[in-house]
Amino acid sequence: MKICVIGTRGFPNIQGGVEKHCEALYPLLAKNNEIVAFRRKPYVTDKVTSYRNIRFIDLPSTKVKGFEAVFHSLLATVYAVFLRPDVVHIHNIGPALFAPILKAFGIKMVLTYHSANYEHEKWGWFSRHLLMMCEKIALGCADSIIFVNKFQMEKFCEKIRRKSYYVPNGIPRRNNRE
Repeated sequence: MKICVIGTRGFPNIQGGVEKHCEALYPLLAKNNEIVAFRRKPYVTDKVTSYRNIRFIDLPSTKVKGFEAVFHSLLATVYAVFLRPDVVHIHNIGPALFAPILKAFGIKMVLTYHSANYEHEKWGWFSRHLLMMCEKIALGCADSIIFVNKFQMEKFCEKIRRKSYYVPNGIPRRNNRE
């Protein structure tokens, strides 16, 4: 199965909760699937094109707060359409703004709902409302939804919960010899 990943700045070794989540998850999935992860060039310090059987496509972006994820998500979504994956895995609600494009091309979409970003104080009025709109789009377009927080999942109606799964974030395995 070919899976495209949208919504992370990138990995490995890029700071962020979603980034660490992806860095742990995708090597496990890459054993039996083709994984293509879109990374944001301003955050990428290495020149590697792959990592543990995951292919990277580094796309331009900006570090302008509130615009970087939107711009990168648009580019990654359009690029994914041309790659024709079986599934696009989108991390969080903001990057799902362009999910209707995927649906128009018949591409399945899985959403991992990490948090209700609009609840974070760092966002102003416009950004909060845009994120609320993104949430509606994300939940409506997703074929399946993974919630990392059970409380968050239970806030939604039965229609959303029927296609949702609670999978808490794990922690990396430790070698007892460390």
